[in-house]
Amino acid sequence: IIPSSQFNINFRYTVTIVPYDAFGADGNGFLEIKQFTESPNILRPFVPINLKIETGDKQLSLLWNIDTKNEDVEFYKVYRALYNIYQRSRNFLLLATLPSSLNSFTDFTAENEVSYTYFVTAVDTHGTESLNPVDDGHITTNAVSATPSASLSLTSPDGLIASAGSNNTDVELSWDISAGVFDGYEILRSIGNNYSFEIIGQVFVSELSYIDTDALLVHEQNYYYIVRKYRDEVSLIVKSSSVLEDDQISIGKVTTMNGTSNISIDLSPVVNIANLEDPIADLINAAIAVHHHSNDTDGSSGIDKRIELRSNVHISDWTTNDYQVFTTQEDIEGAVNYFLQVSGEINEDYFTINEILDTAAFRQAQA
Repeated sequence: IIPSSQFNINFRYTVTIVPYDAFGADGNGFLEIKQFTESPNILRPFVPINLKIETGDKQLSLLWNIDTKNEDVEFYKVYRALYNIYQRSRNFLLLATLPSSLNSFTDFTAENEVSYTYFVTAVDTHGTESLNPVDDGHITTNAVSATPSASLSLTSPDGLIASAGSNNTDVELSWDISAGVFDGYEILRSIGNNYSFEIIGQVFVSELSYIDTDALLVHEQNYYYIVRKYRDEVSLIVKSSSVLEDDQISIGKVTTMNGTSNISIDLSPVVNIANLEDPIADLINAAIAVHHHSNDTDGSSGIDKRIELRSNVHISDWTTNDYQVFTTQEDIEGAVNYFLQVSGEINEDYFTINEILDTAAFRQAQA
């Protein structure tokens, strides 16, 4: 019997009992994982495993594995403390409480060049929480640390201010002008918490304000906002050609004479960017139509693909210039396997030069 004074109800113990015979040889052991609590048969849930952290600009993101031990986890709690080599439990504060459907959390309140340590616990449907630093003075080895730092490409805008609009129903956002190469600002909003942000709008780089219309119509609702820069990553390839290539859309024709001293620009074929959707859609539909199982007996292919799916096609209209490379214009799309059958007949045309048959070579080939 082990006295209760040697156990603490705030900890989970692994108890191993191994029998030994009179000669000191050990037998099969018995292992039990037990949580000694004030109430019998109540065990604390395990802390989430494989906790990972990723750094960002004024933010740190946590990710952990969803519970797989069949525990009835209802919430996750995230604790944070300033990083310290000799970390103490009293340094931790509860940062957020998340539903069990989430296994990630982004701390948008982190400051650049400041190091933080995070700790995540689980809370079951009975309200019982894993051992934690606030209530139990416990720090797990699953704690992770990181330091956010400023982005080298897109710095975050500063001076974000949120205020009620003149009509008391809108939220007006404004921020300071910012340097850098980018295309605009994204506005994100989270309702009721500081972790479930969604993009609600975008503005051009020249604008420094945004109005969230009718956001204040819901009484006593808390809103959280983030404004960040974005840049459209598009690669532009410039090519010049005197002839319009296939599958391209002409937006103009430039003609030069005598170098650059005489230039004329023909804009008659120009398609407004707003109307590019139609010709692009036509090109896409034409490419897709090739693979449709439709009746095209009166069209370009002349094939009723509802019946013949090109599973067995015999091609005989081969052409050649050197009797070594043969080509055909027949449509063989849709086939999975191809079989090439070469006849055993010798073609006299291959041995005919200037309309004179090389009989000796022809007979030798036949032999």
